[in-house]
Amino acid sequence: MKFLASAKSKVLAGVAAMGVLSSNALAAGMTMAADGTVSGTPDIGPFMGIAGAIIGVLAVVFAVKKGFSLLR
Repeated sequence: MKFLASAKSKVLAGVAAMGVLSSNALAAGMTMAADGTVSGTPDIGPFMGIAGAIIGVLAVVFAVKKGFSLLR
């Protein structure tokens, strides 16, 4: 299985998994009636928290990578 062979594909798979898992929390306050109408408001708090954490981790990885390149 060569899909998760590189670091970029692992990061992409992690981001996709977090997006799928956070979509359930996003739709927690919404309901769908039998006729297909949707009521309620989405709660984007958990999604924004996870997105902020991912961006923070990516920034740290980038900073460490740049720091190591300066030491060469």
